[in-house]
Amino acid sequence: MESKKIGILGGTFDPIHNGHLMIAEAAMKEYGLSEIYLIPTGISYMKKDVTDSYFRYEMTKLAATETEGFVVSDIEIKREGNTYTCDTIQFFKDTYPNAQIYFIFGTDSLFSIEKWRNSQYIFDNCSLLCATRIEDDTEEGTEFAEKEKARELREQYNADISFIHCSPMDVSSTAIRKYRKSHTNICPDFLPIPYKVADYIYRHDLYDDWFLVSFHVNIQPAVTCPWGAPDPESAEQIIAENLAAVRRVTVEILQYTTGERFFG
Repeated sequence: MESKKIGILGGTFDPIHNGHLMIAEAAMKEYGLSEIYLIPTGISYMKKDVTDSYFRYEMTKLAATETEGFVVSDIEIKREGNTYTCDTIQFFKDTYPNAQIYFIFGTDSLFSIEKWRNSQYIFDNCSLLCATRIEDDTEEGTEFAEKEKARELREQYNADISFIHCSPMDVSSTAIRKYRKSHTNICPDFLPIPYKVADYIYRHDLYDDWFLVSFHVNIQPAVTCPWGAPDPESAEQIIAENLAAVRRVTVEILQYTTGERFFG
């Protein structure tokens, strides 16, 4: 019986956009993947100043509802310390020992992946699917550079690497955040992101100047919730006293007032 083919697409997803989804759909179709796991990063050693993982996770879940076979995983968010691809690959190898694992990534990573932590483990334990980002005026040169790099990885590391063939999409999370910051009163549903994600960004005031204000409070009440968080009444009082000063309350305080534990 043919083994199950599982794709892994990780990223900051700040926010997730149509480019991410297009790459995932193309990989699924071209290589016959049964599922693709979309994995928002936890604490990335490569990127700083990212949006709280709770919001990125929720946006990714909304985006995943658009396509059958897309699954969202919070394993990197739950993981303590920095996020490393080798650890994620090992998790899927241990969880699905009979499956073929396909790691999906972009051109930027193609030229640096051998420098990642335990890169040889990655090469030995999964197939690599590279999605290209080609500029119109340098298409031939970029294609040649990518093919040469792939050949180098095959020869030096015995990497099983292939390319995802799909039309390039001129979209980036950075551009979306920048536009949103200067157009906070407009729902960004016309941007290249799923409508549900655009609506979520608008309703939660993500990526505007107010959202950059972080509100952290240490509370030591006499009564605590079962998991050790401050009791809801104490948290609600602090929020009421400070709501005029800040619009954004961190997930920690949101967690206290609702009585819910995010990510388990």
